[in-house]
Amino acid sequence: MSFDAYHKWLGIPPEKQPPHHYQLLGISVNETDCEVIETAAQRQRAAIEENLHGPHRKAANQLMFEIDEAELTLLTPELREEYDQQVKRVVRKQKRNQSGHNLDPDSNQPAGEGSGLLVRFAGIISVIVVGYLIMSYFEYQKPRTEEEKKALRSQQISQKMQPAVPEKPTVTFNSSETTPASIPIATTRTEAFEWVFSVGGSVRLNNDGRTRIRRMADFPSEPYQIFEVDLLSCDIKDEELPNLIPLAEMESIIANITPLTDKCIPTINQLTNLQLLHIPSTKITGAGIARLSPKLKLTSIFTGSLNLQDDSAKDLVRYPVLETLSVSSNPMTGKSLAEFTQIKNIVNLQIHMTEMDDTSLALLREFPAMKRLWVGNPLNSEKALMDGIQPLSQLSDLHIYSVPITDLGTSALASMNNLEQIGLNSTNISDANLARLKQALPNTKISVNK
Repeated sequence: MSFDAYHKWLGIPPEKQPPHHYQLLGISVNETDCEVIETAAQRQRAAIEENLHGPHRKAANQLMFEIDEAELTLLTPELREEYDQQVKRVVRKQKRNQSGHNLDPDSNQPAGEGSGLLVRFAGIISVIVVGYLIMSYFEYQKPRTEEEKKALRSQQISQKMQPAVPEKPTVTFNSSETTPASIPIATTRTEAFEWVFSVGGSVRLNNDGRTRIRRMADFPSEPYQIFEVDLLSCDIKDEELPNLIPLAEMESIIANITPLTDKCIPTINQLTNLQLLHIPSTKITGAGIARLSPKLKLTSIFTGSLNLQDDSAKDLVRYPVLETLSVSSNPMTGKSLAEFTQIKNIVNLQIHMTEMDDTSLALLREFPAMKRLWVGNPLNSEKALMDGIQPLSQLSDLHIYSVPITDLGTSALASMNNLEQIGLNSTNISDANLARLKQALPNTKISVNK
């Protein structure tokens, strides 16, 4: 039996899996207080952290990634607005699947589960049937007159009363059992848009890169090009993805948390204008990553929580113009980071919650253009981490995960005046050190998730 991390660690029952972000954090879908959301995320992380080194560490890393994603989505108004549309559909589906209401007004239990209604109903039916049988018996036994007897003798035996002649069984052929119905595939842009909207997705236009389109009526009248197709958390199949082919000009596809597998890769390879590929928490494997076409002009690849091993690193470095790379929550080691140093244009790197040890962190100085870094896992020490990041003079955003920050780390961070944003996640930084850090970097936005 597979281990149910949702249930064992977070108390989320199987019928509510996979949970949406609100269920994952254990809060109401109407919750808008940022502090409540942050506290809920911290509480769920605390329940997971002790399992990061246990026998189910992969499941723990996956949940940590999902909790981070849930917190970020619910604290970002634009992301939350879009996500809430998806949640409403999930909630409606869950309500339809709920059991019927209690039909017994005298009981608080559902009908048929000890309410007594079923027993009473059976008793009433039994009395009616017995009464009918008694009446029929006496009706049949009463004396008949000569006229009634003659009438009965003159009646022909009804066709229904004659013994049935067994018919030769006919064999029917159900073509659907051997030839499954083909899935209609879009051949025009309009059909492609309609499919995206039908599965709960949205598109963004090149005009401003911000306006999201969720229905045909929202498209502008002036000419436009598609920048992005967002299928986040949509229940889509590999064989449906060719519906995107008519939108070949799009530059970005977001397919996070979808059931896509390696079978979708040939379709992705046909999107020759694609530059940003988001596939975290899908069912795509290292074999699928290897099948990505090297002819794609990818500048951003997000592959979090795909269980990628070090041998996938060589497939990710095939794109020389790559600027953003995310391999978070994958069991990759320093061997992968050494491969990544071949890409000199990387400015955004997410390697948090991997298996990169202290020795690996020394390789960070090989990324002099780095501007945004997500780093840290329980294998890292504070000193090795600080030694690795301090030479990065272009670094503006730093997010640290699961590395305890003491006086040493606080002093190191306080000296990095180039930082515009610091995120400390499960670092156990003390209130005194946090205050000292904020005083040293007054213009830096500092967020803490303990």
